Amino acid sequence: MAVPCVRLAVLLCLMIPATVASPRSLRKSPANASRPTAFFEVDRPLRPPRGSSGRCSTLLLSASFGSTFAKPPATAAYSPPRCLVKAGGRASAISLAVLEWRAACQGAQLDRIFGVWLGGAELLRGSTGAPPPNGIVWSVSKDVTKYASLIAAA
Repeated sequence: MAVPCVRLAVLLCLMIPATVASPRSLRKSPANASRPTAFFEVDRPLRPPRGSSGRCSTLLLSASFGSTFAKPPATAAYSPPRCLVKAGGRASAISLAVLEWRAACQGAQLDRIFGVWLGGAELLRGSTGAPPPNGIVWSVSKDVTKYASLIAAA
């Protein structure tokens, strides 16, 4: 039986800098660490183009999961962030869109595939890590600017 993932947050950030996660050079914490295992990588930041008007973000989902076998996936209603609507709500108003995924879990995680879809398009797919007894935390930032028309749609 799986122990619950303790937190999951998906944040859509528009027109902001963020780092991109990639699996090139990860470092594992010692097995006897008291805090959850953390992997990190420093990479080139995603930077908005010159002349961008600033940050605009919205929290899409924040949930705790546990024992989800044979249960429907978590879903969240989407509407464009207010700041985007104030900017005219057009896809052309988005110079950079970054999807941020943050999660933490502890205990056995079996077949924990996750994905983020918007308007039928898959924005992100992944799997939970195999955590040691003290847990694991991870985050992913992905440039989803090519989905600006979906992000701007109500």
